[in-house]
Amino acid sequence: MHFLQNGSQVSPVPAPKPRTGTPGYFTESGVDNRPSYPGQDWFNAVIREFQGALSANGVAFDPEKYDHLTKLLAGNGSQFAPYRADREYATGETCTTINATTAALEIWQMYAGPNLSCINKNPQDPLNRHDQWSDDTSPFWWIPYVGSQVGMPFYWLSVDAPEWAIMEINVNLPTAVYWRLALRYPLLVSGGYINTGEIRGEYLRVLDQGRGVDVGRQINSWQDGQVGEHNHDSTFPTSTVPGGGGKVASGANSLGTQLTIPTTYFGGDDSLVRNIARPMAIII
Repeated sequence: MHFLQNGSQVSPVPAPKPRTGTPGYFTESGVDNRPSYPGQDWFNAVIREFQGALSANGVAFDPEKYDHLTKLLAGNGSQFAPYRADREYATGETCTTINATTAALEIWQMYAGPNLSCINKNPQDPLNRHDQWSDDTSPFWWIPYVGSQVGMPFYWLSVDAPEWAIMEINVNLPTAVYWRLALRYPLLVSGGYINTGEIRGEYLRVLDQGRGVDVGRQINSWQDGQVGEHNHDSTFPTSTVPGGGGKVASGANSLGTQLTIPTTYFGGDDSLVRNIARPMAIII
């Protein structure tokens, strides 16, 4: 299955000869008791099949080695194959492991990048992943695979983000570590850091983008609360003026001078509708 390289080889591949008879197998005593012979076409077909399989799965051919099929069967070059300590993983490649506690399949993606590679960095080791990574000058090695959703904000049911996300809490994140987020949102990058902004305690309003309902707004701009313009017609109950027998408005006394009516304040600092509080995170 290796290329022929003994001085008798030719290049390019010779044109196949016409086929004869129906497909079959080798024999030691065929027609007229003659054994079968493979011929150039058979050997060349084996070489081409072998090389084609290696190429399609990203396994580099080395004429000095004889472990190509081992690498091929082990998934070298293919995605979502079981993790191998001796395989060199490039940025974005995936592998799988089995959780020793739950026996569940785990899918990992090589995070470090954008053009890095790693070898012998077990994704099941927490020190190689986001939650226990302490170096703010380089990216961690592995992250749980969640597809191509980098930069997607979402509501979460806990104050702690999952391993593949961060909370949107106005924190400066080093772009050397969170490089995928920096590539997704370059306008949020400044001085080697990316900050997705402050979202805590705020309501979200869809950006107008030319509709004319909320004119002049820019993305991520802040808007103060207000109550829409309106009016109320006020009426006052009448009362009997002492000794006079007539009716006057309760806001005036019998001498015609205006009485001060105390103003009553109620409500809070904002106009609120019924709501529920949940944190927001963003996929890294």
